[in-house]
Amino acid sequence: MSIKSVVILGGGFAGLWLACRLVEQGCQVEVLEKEPMVGGLMQSVQCDDFRLDLGPHIYFDSHRHHYERFLPEPLQRIRVYYGFGFRGRQIRSPLSPRNLLTGMSLSDVLRVTASLGWTRLFDSRRVPVNVEEWCTAKYGRLAYRFFFRHYIPKVTGLPPHRVSPDWATERERFYQQHNIWKKSLALLGSLLRRKEGEESRLTLYYSPKGAQHITDNLCRFIEKKGGRVRRDALVKDVLLDKGRRVSGVVFSHKGKDHKAKGDYYISTIPLPGLIKAMISAPGSVRGAANRLRFRDLSCHFHGLRRPCLMDKMQIYFPEKKYLFKRVYEDPSVHMTPTDRTALCSEVCYGPGQEEDLPGPEQNSLVQQQLSSFYHLYPEEFTTSLSLNAPFAYAIYETGYLEHLKGVAAFLYGMDNLVSFGRSGLFRYNFLTDRIIDASEAVLAFIHSEQGKSEWLGGINPKGDFL
Repeated sequence: MSIKSVVILGGGFAGLWLACRLVEQGCQVEVLEKEPMVGGLMQSVQCDDFRLDLGPHIYFDSHRHHYERFLPEPLQRIRVYYGFGFRGRQIRSPLSPRNLLTGMSLSDVLRVTASLGWTRLFDSRRVPVNVEEWCTAKYGRLAYRFFFRHYIPKVTGLPPHRVSPDWATERERFYQQHNIWKKSLALLGSLLRRKEGEESRLTLYYSPKGAQHITDNLCRFIEKKGGRVRRDALVKDVLLDKGRRVSGVVFSHKGKDHKAKGDYYISTIPLPGLIKAMISAPGSVRGAANRLRFRDLSCHFHGLRRPCLMDKMQIYFPEKKYLFKRVYEDPSVHMTPTDRTALCSEVCYGPGQEEDLPGPEQNSLVQQQLSSFYHLYPEEFTTSLSLNAPFAYAIYETGYLEHLKGVAAFLYGMDNLVSFGRSGLFRYNFLTDRIIDASEAVLAFIHSEQGKSEWLGGINPKGDFL
């Protein structure tokens, strides 16, 4: 195999993992990361005695050996439940009839079941055009009102009738693939399909030193193998040669402009940002990319003078009165006994919604709502910390797919450029395990120049944007 040089835009997990695989195969690799630290969304912070992750970065057994290659110690095995908060109660997921009856009144359970039955009999054949219709057709009108009507706007910033059904179908596919699909979406399907006694804790894996420990070690491995990782390197222009090839990337570093050149270019930066950096890209493509938007995330960490609060590592909050969409407990408290714990509350905001920008007032309101739900006293709170993560969730606004296909068709015509990763593919649930799997297709393209018609650039033969 001839030695090939590859320039990777973005030093998050996707960019670093791909860079590791490339340097292992003898390629010359240069990674450009605009932030002073690598890792992207896989950040860890110190709060009291806990290393807290920016998001509950957990790993499944199927890919555990991949992560442990870059860790000096094995991942820790934890067994936990998921759940959701509803009317002041913690309801365990997946939802069995027993759990529903524990968390809801008998009358509500009967009403929800009747609503679902009515939908299945009389109103389930219509093809849904938005996520409101999708959830209603699958779970019934009342379940939609209870569990989705307010949760979806928390995540997307849009009313459900303006959100594509892809928001739900992609999430459902993710849970199906990990055997945990009844946790979040199949709230009522589980009532009909699961038998008593089937439910069990989830077996997950977690890095005791935090998720960032993995990406930091990936970076060290790249540099040890002769690759280069540039931090504080902001991409300014992706130079196109007659529209079909990238001839170089101009980036600023320490106040000066530099140019990176390679045989191939892999972008893991947000898809609209990539097109924006292509100054010579057609106006129609730039216009389509501008219609693709992301939702940002604010994580509020609170340390507590109290032992582990629950057997559930994370809880979703579908009610409007709660600002946060999800709360997760530091996984380390599930590994060793401790007299302290920490919670992280996730609040989505943006784009362009200045009134939603996080600040001290938001942190204080989150603390009040946590106190109410978990019955906490002010003196039990020790440390609080807020951290923001831009471009956390792709917004699947109705009609987004046409804009996405327009951008994808343009990228498909590029001979030496691939847009890859969660942000680079504009995917909602394209997480670590999927990145590892999909990276093999990128490697095959680079080494053999075959396989791009399968998915690279965006559109596969089935019309899916992968």
